[in-house]
Amino acid sequence: NATLKVDEVKAPSLSKNFNASTVYTGQSSRLEINIFNNEPLGGVTLTQVTLTDYLPTNVVLGALRADSLLNCGASAVLYRNTCNTYVTIINATIDPQTTCRIRVDVRSNVQGVYTNTIPAGPGGLGSIQTQQGVTNATPASASASGCGLPRRCWPRPATRPSPQR
Repeated sequence: NATLKVDEVKAPSLSKNFNASTVYTGQSSRLEINIFNNEPLGGVTLTQVTLTDYLPTNVVLGALRADSLLNCGASAVLYRNTCNTYVTIINATIDPQTTCRIRVDVRSNVQGVYTNTIPAGPGGLGSIQTQQGVTNATPASASASGCGLPRRCWPRPATRPSPQR
């Protein structure tokens, strides 16, 4: 007799955040995207992991020199489009109980509150895709806000008081 045991590969977890979550227009905030392999130690390593993060309107990628990958495997590559409106990781390898960390700087020259979301997979545009066929079951979102004038995040008077005579 032969016995075949088939185990299900656990779906990865996805999270993201901005550091700092409030910046002045034109200044950078650090966007961090975390992909966690939920497999137990000794379990399945996720391979050929891809993900694309489409930035909200009026938010663009900052300086290329600030891009970094941590624990995503030696073959992982981080791409950005020429308009700096999205970032893609391809060919990542994530060991069990390990977090692949993607960091890029983003900025906006338009005051506002921006929510950046990577949808749940498998059909969500940009969601995690793997060779094992698992994806993120829930979306990941983070919000950041940009204040108007540099160094001023409080309301300014509409007119200046006239000098005393």
